[in-house]
Amino acid sequence: TSQNSGNWNSGSTWDSGNVPTDSDNVIIADSHTINVLNSNGVAETVTVNEGGKLRIYQSLVIDNTAVNNGTISVNTGGSFTLSDGDFTNTGTFSIAKGRSMSMADGTTLNNSGSIILTSDSNEYARLKLNGTYSQTGSGNVTYGRFVTGVSANWDLIGSPTTNTDAADFISANGDIATSGSDYGIGPYNNNNNTWTTWSNGDAISNGVLTSGKGYQMAASGSSGAAMEFTGGINAGSVSVSVINNDALNSGSGTRFNLLANPYPSFINVNSSAGTNNVIGTN
Repeated sequence: TSQNSGNWNSGSTWDSGNVPTDSDNVIIADSHTINVLNSNGVAETVTVNEGGKLRIYQSLVIDNTAVNNGTISVNTGGSFTLSDGDFTNTGTFSIAKGRSMSMADGTTLNNSGSIILTSDSNEYARLKLNGTYSQTGSGNVTYGRFVTGVSANWDLIGSPTTNTDAADFISANGDIATSGSDYGIGPYNNNNNTWTTWSNGDAISNGVLTSGKGYQMAASGSSGAAMEFTGGINAGSVSVSVINNDALNSGSGTRFNLLANPYPSFINVNSSAGTNNVIGTN
């Protein structure tokens, strides 16, 4: 248990007088801020009590479970790995752009707090979970996904969160591009090979953004902005119907479908990236 704020790898931080090993159950007490700084950290389990704070700037590997009732942030240079245990979050857990959290296959993330991921034009936060995601109470995940400015280009992306309502997404993102009553978001229609953008009414009619489906999106101006997607997490396989409409409308339809990554992490596309990949599975 922490006895004061300090460095994870300093014995004076802990009431035992020793730096935690991979067999220790670590507790970060109320009002203490512990930094994993300058060198990596390990533990068997970790619990951050309400009012406690854990800031990760190096690798922190937990062999079993982790519980966050306070604040955990994975910052520049940091990574957070749970080798074989569940993660329970009732507080605030954040992952900076380019940083990652990874959980073992078959584990569970229980979330009744806030999980925040950020990105910019070339760095994206990653949360890897191939197991179960359980969300209760006011728990939510918000991914600030960078989107290109409309005067530069359009992005083709999908929602990295589940149950993200299209109308709520528009109202929550003041930086989204606009043209008249339409906003910089809309689907591709392969019935007639056309792109559309949505008004508020269109977004309301659409409802929830479909996991695995791609949309065209653009921020206002030229510099781009992080658009906030809020919802849950896909923690297993996601299936999307691919429809061949090549023969529709006197041949103006196409067989091409716009798909998207439905996860808050990278995925393997082909065998060069990994044996479990999109092309190989389909």
